[in-house]
Amino acid sequence: MTGRFAALALVLMLLAGLTGCGAPPDEKVVAIPTWDLEIGGRRVDSVTLPAHLEDKLVDRSGARAGEYTLHAAVPVPREMRGRDLTLVLPSLAARAHVIVDDHHVFAIDAPTFGGYREALPQRFRIPAERSDEGSIDVEIVVTNAWLPAAWVDAAPRLSATLDGDAATNRVRFANLVTSLAGTMATIVNAAMFGGLFLIDRRRRGYGWQGVQSLTAIPLSAFMLGITQRWFGVYDTVAMGVSLGVCAAASVEYTYAQFDLGRPRRAVWLIAIVPALASVVAPGPFVAPKVVVPIVLVAVTFVLVPHVAVAVRAWRQRPRSWPLVVSSLAWPVGTLAAYPDCIWWLGYGDPAHGLRGAALATVIVAVVQAATLLHAHAASLRRADDLNVELAERVRALEESNVEVKSLNDELRRQIGARSEKLAESLARSSAIAQPLALRPGDVIEDRYRVVRELGAGGMGAVYLVERIRDARRFALKIQTSADSPEALARLAREAQLASQVAHPNIVAVVDVDVSQSGVLYIVMEHVDGKSLADMHDRFGDVAWAMPILRQIADGLAAIHAKSIVHRDMKPGNVLVAGDAAKIADFGISARAREWSEPDELATTLDAAPQSSALTLTGAVMGTPLYMAPEAARGARYATAASDVFSFGVIAFEVLSGKLPFDAAEVVARLRGRSSPAPSLRAVCTHLDGAVVEIVERCLLADPAARPTAAEIARALHRGAEERTARA
Repeated sequence: MTGRFAALALVLMLLAGLTGCGAPPDEKVVAIPTWDLEIGGRRVDSVTLPAHLEDKLVDRSGARAGEYTLHAAVPVPREMRGRDLTLVLPSLAARAHVIVDDHHVFAIDAPTFGGYREALPQRFRIPAERSDEGSIDVEIVVTNAWLPAAWVDAAPRLSATLDGDAATNRVRFANLVTSLAGTMATIVNAAMFGGLFLIDRRRRGYGWQGVQSLTAIPLSAFMLGITQRWFGVYDTVAMGVSLGVCAAASVEYTYAQFDLGRPRRAVWLIAIVPALASVVAPGPFVAPKVVVPIVLVAVTFVLVPHVAVAVRAWRQRPRSWPLVVSSLAWPVGTLAAYPDCIWWLGYGDPAHGLRGAALATVIVAVVQAATLLHAHAASLRRADDLNVELAERVRALEESNVEVKSLNDELRRQIGARSEKLAESLARSSAIAQPLALRPGDVIEDRYRVVRELGAGGMGAVYLVERIRDARRFALKIQTSADSPEALARLAREAQLASQVAHPNIVAVVDVDVSQSGVLYIVMEHVDGKSLADMHDRFGDVAWAMPILRQIADGLAAIHAKSIVHRDMKPGNVLVAGDAAKIADFGISARAREWSEPDELATTLDAAPQSSALTLTGAVMGTPLYMAPEAARGARYATAASDVFSFGVIAFEVLSGKLPFDAAEVVARLRGRSSPAPSLRAVCTHLDGAVVEIVERCLLADPAARPTAAEIARALHRGAEERTARA
């Protein structure tokens, strides 16, 4: 839409200028074709204009005249005498000044940036007192600074006007408007589409449009004379080279914007050849003969892929109108610049000073900008439609999620109820099922296929299994050693407890059942990672440890919120996959054998080797090194605070790389001689003070003095947020 308004505004401006400028239609205009050519005050020849004078401006030694004069005695018609007159040079692209009757006359148009050439046409005012007589003596002194300075492609004209005849003013207005419009359009396109490409590099079409527009600026700026300030007498070379790049970039733009693949690399010969030619022929008298024709051939060559793409798009059903219009912009623009091409090749000026090259830049810039904006608007409409569709899908997903959540809650309730009944039945039963040994490929109840064993201990084993109906993988746990029905009942109670907690940092239970052979199994979420105990080489890396501890605290808080005590918190029961941590094993296997007295456990620790003591399981509440002092008194004394103590030991070890208590201290603690809580600050000096404080509180001997899991989670998250804010 913006492109259409710009094109309409340009057309209206041109129509207004071409129809409303200048003198009345009955004005008297006198052409002056015959002149004497003078060089250095000496008459060289009589010339009839239009004519190219470059051969006459070089002497036998090859020296080129730096200035020449056209001299004529011009009769003044009776109706023009005693009036202000205007002398117009319609097609002379050189700096000139006019002398009438030995007096310099006023140049209506100010010099263009003080350069070596002037914009067309040029106008000079002859005062009324010079036109009183029947004739005037006119000298046009021309600076011969570049090759076209010798091309006088239209005879000078004399009119009884203040600003020139109507035809002159129409041409001047059209040249000014199209040059300004071309310069502004290319600058805006280069900034807008180049900026959009820099924001999103995937929009290659926008990038090539930016390059095309940027390299088109020198063409219309050349018409305004601005490039003289930038490049001096070499602005013709700069314009030719940039136009070659512009032509090649236009092909890249068309192919990129409309997903046509990549054009042949040969297209860049259009840019390379003019650049090489400019090195060979850089001068202002040679470049118009060498560089410009090569550029014109290159631009003509670039029309071939544009026309081919337009024809192909026209034949498509349905037709791709934006591609057709965009591809034809260059051929249409070249037609508008056709008179300029004739002039540059030295075959005269068929448009009598009217320059269409700037109009060509306007056509290409406006048309291609319009197609880009049309494509952008279409993409916005598609985005709006997709947003509506996405909103509907999100709403449907939310409704589905509510239903899925309800089904999951019901499934957990059923698993919990089934686990509870199984536990009660097994506790009352006197039968003990034979241990089940599973191998890869075995099928459990036509529902799960064993893939491999994940791990095994003294009381149970865990296998990776694949659900047959959807190939989804899970972890299946069975009891491999049971000396009483109560041992099997504990496994059922593990499923019952785990099914009550739904949290991303808790390993979820998805099924529990008894096989036909009477073996109890539970199916859990499979965590494809390692246990925290297997990652001991990363202990002491605070940046890695803190997110893990925050997730463990979140999971432990969720467990305690359901009034469940884990009773065996240790690194081996925390699974880590990537940057996610999940708590597993709700203490059942750790309570498979209970000690009757704390001294019995202490005696065992005293007798065991150091390495064994560090990993001994099956104690009163779990693993001795991670056990709270009160847990040594028996299962009924374990509380949520006991889990918090275990968390403190884990946190101390993961943050510092060292355990807070050794085996001897554990034995003393189990016998009721608790040691003071160790100092985390002493072994981890760079740790945040709030983290040190919360971990050391976890290790206090008095359960009432320890923080809750929820308090730990809040403290760790608050510390992370503060560090992020400071960063």
